[in-house]
Amino acid sequence: MNPDTLSLESREDLELDSEQRAAVEHGGGPLLIVAGAGTGKTMVIARRIARLIETKRARPSQILALAFNDKAVAEMQERVDLLVPYGHADVTIRTFHSFGEEVLAGHGLEIGIAPGFTVLDKTAQALFLAERLEELGLSHYAPLSDPTKYLAELATYFGRAKDEPLWPDELRRAADAMEPDERDRALELAEAYERYNRLLWKGGFLDFGDLLALTLRVFDESPGTLRRFQGRFLHVLVDEFQDTNPVQFRIVSRLTATHRNLVVVGDDDQSIYRFRGAHLKNILEFRERFPDTAEIVLRRNYRSTRQILELSRRLIQVNQERLETRYGIVKDLTTEKTGPAPRYREFASESEEAEWVAGEIASAVGEGRRRWRDFAILVRTNLHAEPFLRALDERGAPYYFSGSRGLFQRPEVKELVALLHSIFQETRPEYLYLLASEGYAVPEDDLSRLMHRLRVEPGSFRSLLERASRGAAVVPISEEGRERLQRMIEDLRMLQEFARGRRTGEVLYRYLERRGVLRDLVASERFEDEARARNIVKFFSIVRSFEKVALSDRVALFLRHLDAIQEYGEDPAVAEIDAASDVVQVLTIHKAKGLEFPAVYLVQLAADRFPTRYRSQALALPTERSPEDGSESASHREEERRLCYVALTRAREEVTMTYARDYGGISDRERKPSLFLLEAFDLGKPVPSRRRRRALEELEEHRPVDGEGAPPPGPPTPREPLQLSFRRLEDYETCPLKYRFLHEISVEPILTSDHRVNFGNAIHQAVAFALGQRMRGEVPTADQMVDVLRRAWRSEGYRSEEHERRRFEQGEEALRAFLAREIASGPPPTDVERHFRVKLDDVIVTGSIDRVEEGPDGVVLIDYKTSEIDDPEKADEKAKESLQLHVYALAYREMTGQTPVRLELRYVLTGEVGSTVPTEDRLERTRGRIAAIADSIRAGKFEARPSERTCSICACRPICKDSAVPI
Repeated sequence: MNPDTLSLESREDLELDSEQRAAVEHGGGPLLIVAGAGTGKTMVIARRIARLIETKRARPSQILALAFNDKAVAEMQERVDLLVPYGHADVTIRTFHSFGEEVLAGHGLEIGIAPGFTVLDKTAQALFLAERLEELGLSHYAPLSDPTKYLAELATYFGRAKDEPLWPDELRRAADAMEPDERDRALELAEAYERYNRLLWKGGFLDFGDLLALTLRVFDESPGTLRRFQGRFLHVLVDEFQDTNPVQFRIVSRLTATHRNLVVVGDDDQSIYRFRGAHLKNILEFRERFPDTAEIVLRRNYRSTRQILELSRRLIQVNQERLETRYGIVKDLTTEKTGPAPRYREFASESEEAEWVAGEIASAVGEGRRRWRDFAILVRTNLHAEPFLRALDERGAPYYFSGSRGLFQRPEVKELVALLHSIFQETRPEYLYLLASEGYAVPEDDLSRLMHRLRVEPGSFRSLLERASRGAAVVPISEEGRERLQRMIEDLRMLQEFARGRRTGEVLYRYLERRGVLRDLVASERFEDEARARNIVKFFSIVRSFEKVALSDRVALFLRHLDAIQEYGEDPAVAEIDAASDVVQVLTIHKAKGLEFPAVYLVQLAADRFPTRYRSQALALPTERSPEDGSESASHREEERRLCYVALTRAREEVTMTYARDYGGISDRERKPSLFLLEAFDLGKPVPSRRRRRALEELEEHRPVDGEGAPPPGPPTPREPLQLSFRRLEDYETCPLKYRFLHEISVEPILTSDHRVNFGNAIHQAVAFALGQRMRGEVPTADQMVDVLRRAWRSEGYRSEEHERRRFEQGEEALRAFLAREIASGPPPTDVERHFRVKLDDVIVTGSIDRVEEGPDGVVLIDYKTSEIDDPEKADEKAKESLQLHVYALAYREMTGQTPVRLELRYVLTGEVGSTVPTEDRLERTRGRIAAIADSIRAGKFEARPSERTCSICACRPICKDSAVPI
């Protein structure tokens, strides 16, 4: 390896300030990096990883970096990709939860967790609880008058218990110390928690809390496994440490107990996830837990102007629970950038506030001073966004709202829910929503007549609509309305018949297919249509979750449980959009964390709206019982102040804070400005009168800008690598439009999987389990392999129940033969599911090699297939032409410097083996194919390549207007 390729000093575009350099070059032992907003913490982590590799203090495989979400992981990985221009797949960069999932996949059996488990997200967990509520043994917390009353609180309680972690026996012991009435309820919760876990794990499910709580249990109960992980990861780095919970801190403490090479990066002033179980004390007490820790404070801000930093400093310095007040650490941020003074505005009403903000944005864009994407409107809660969305809409401004909720309120999703209700429930008013939806769009006058008739003649919606569609005089509607009504009733009759014995996803899919909804949306180039398509796909993901956890998946059951989870407040966020879209972003502050914008409007800063009022936990753990000294209320206010600080520091150039004196409601009391607005602008007295304010505002707008403004842009950044897996490469070569459907718009959750794909995935999981056991020196039983097959099985795409039954028997028989052929008697693999992530020029190629074998002649790479190939010559030809195998060979050579001596395709069903030698000519041609595909994707070339052969087996055929095979 040429050390110059990693030289930090030679990269002028990546200059470090003195504090950053000290953090990058820190030697061994614990290190706390206090990284304020905009100080380049992600770059510092990436540079430290590169330095550890460059100086040979650690191999890539000995480094573990942990972040809090997929976006942060992707950003960190991209930074590392730019810094380390060679194969570096073995740098493990994960979210905490994905790391835990990997630990449990390989070692869960040590604590009784079978492989092949399914991880439930928050919505799937809610569906799981609603489905099994009566099995939890609840009394007080499942009142007969409203059994689902505490469903949300129960899910939160179970999650918080795992964040500590606390298990049922520990909760019972804590309950014994309580007063009788409290004790009974605490014991009821402990019993429900135990039953919930038993049902979860018996069904092959884990919730998010399990991924970490059970990982800690593996480390605590299997010392040998912990030692292997300690020996594997000699350097651990943790991003956003201020947002860790107790179980996360304990995991990294266990991992680094022997070598103590733990680097944590965080900012106590940006700790905003207390409601998720994050403990600010983790960062505040890190010095006490690691007395020999070194400390480095990053104070140079590269994002915001001096005026914005001064505004945010005045706000946050009011907080008492800070590193600055506890240890005297100086954290004031500095910058050379200057800009306009931050502004605040007062308005008479909510609508006036929203119209002014929307007008300012529209004027700036209209005058060519800004783009839509330069603006963000930040709100405290989802509900606060509504008036601003309406005002932007009225101005014709493109916008996107992203909060913690809202998917179920999107028109395209409400239409699908209304459809499902209308199929079976003839008295539900959802018929009217369906009539008004874009799909049928019955004229408004006709809708008014129908609604009037329903008030006069209450009863069956369906009966009335059918009479109206036949032209009955009792409900006179237009000819256009009658035609649209007839079409809807025909669709409902067809779907009602189709739905008998069908899963919910199949019914919805048939509706979308019949109406051509997705086909039209994905063919459109409008931002709004792509957003609608993504929301439909996300709703289908919820339907898929229900299929996994439901005891029986039918439309009526799905609706019952959907109603239940909506009643207790579950409403997932809308789908994410491409960050490059030219739209105004309206975001909750929690969603804005990690983002930045040239201009930020922080709105509705009125008392009792922001900060919100403190509310204690409905179901508190014994460790969370509120003290009576008011400290919990004070802690809540400090967290809200940190949230406001995060909002202000999203801005690069301009900040405007607004509030209104009237937000409606029962009280006619005039609202006061938020305490935070007064603190930030150092207004120790009431805000001046409105007339006085406007005069001040007009003067303020003419204030000259200090200094010379923002510095000129630096040198151009390197071209960002494009990340492609083998599957993406294959999909693009097959059909670029298919690539766009699956990987740009991500419609896969909506599509009906081919039974061959489902079968192959299930077989693959069973094979991977067996190989993993063999690599660890154990021989699994046939029954264990079949159990993994059963857990991974998806009953979708088969022609009939008989077809599915025979296919399962075929898989079971093949696995038993595989066990005898390759596991019981063959040599153990050197590696299984060998993940790779390598840089080939400016393309990042990722994937996993099923099996690696090291023999006396060299390395053999093996991939397992479920095609029924039984001809040796054909098997060899398939291996010779396999793009997949040659991508694997290139990746392995980049990682290790060693070219495999042989590549093999092993066919599980037949036992046949195809092999080839990876010649230099084939490997270079493979590299060229990858580069050509990447260039085409970057250029946005997603043309269709229809053919009868490829289109006949393509899952995207129902949504593709260019398909060569009719639907």
